[in-house]
Amino acid sequence: MKKNLIGALVFWGGLIFVSLLFAYKIFATTNEVSGQPANNRPNVDTNQEGLTGYLYGLHLIENAKAFKIFTAVGTLYKEPDDAVYLEDGGYKFHVPNTTTFYNFGFSWGNVISGTSSKPYGGLLSNLIKGSGSEIYAMDQGTRRHIESMVSFNAWQFKWETISFLSDAFIDTIPSSSFISQLTKSPNDPKVYLIENGKRRWITSMDVFKRNGYRWEYIGLVSDGLLNSKPEGAPVR
Repeated sequence: MKKNLIGALVFWGGLIFVSLLFAYKIFATTNEVSGQPANNRPNVDTNQEGLTGYLYGLHLIENAKAFKIFTAVGTLYKEPDDAVYLEDGGYKFHVPNTTTFYNFGFSWGNVISGTSSKPYGGLLSNLIKGSGSEIYAMDQGTRRHIESMVSFNAWQFKWETISFLSDAFIDTIPSSSFISQLTKSPNDPKVYLIENGKRRWITSMDVFKRNGYRWEYIGLVSDGLLNSKPEGAPVR
C-alpha cells in the first residue's frame, strides 16, 4: 500500500514537473519572438475578435511617403497642393471647404501630409449614403437621417451630390434627430415647414394644428443648416 502511494506521488510529481518545464519553454520562446519581456507586452485577447481589435487599434501605419493617422476607419491627409482628402472604401474624396470639414467633425490635428494612389471618388458631400437605403445629411459632426424622399425633395437635396461611403466609416459618425419637412433649431422656438427648398415659418400653434402637423414629426437641425435655406412666405 505504502509502495503504491509513493509510486503514485513520484509519477504525478514527475508529470507536473515536465508540464511546467514545457510551459516555460513555450513562454520563453514567445518572449524571444516578441522581443519584449512578458510583463511589458500588451494585454491582448487571443481570440480572433480581440486580436483584430488590437491590431486595428494601432493607429499609425507607414506609407511609402508619409505616416497617416487612422480614426476607427478612414484617413485624413493633405496633398502637396494643400487639398484635403478623406480616404475611405478604396477611394479618396476631396473635402471641398471648411463647412464640410466641420460638418463631419474632423479635426485639423488629424490631417497628415501625404499622397494617395487611390482613385478619385469625387467631392465629399454633406449628403452621404452607405450600402443601405438610408441617406444622411451631415450637420455639425452628426449624421441626420432624411426620413423620406418627400423630405429629400422638399429640402431640394440632389441625388447626384451624394457621397457613397463605407458602412464602417458611417457607423463611426454619431447620429442625431432626423430631417423632415417640419423642422426647427434647438436655439429658437420657431417651427418651419420646408417646402420647395425654402423655410416657411409656421406663425402660431393654431396654424400648426389646423394643418394637421404633429410635434413628433419635427426634426431638429443646427442654425447653420436651417439658415442655409432661404426664407419663404410664412404659413398662416
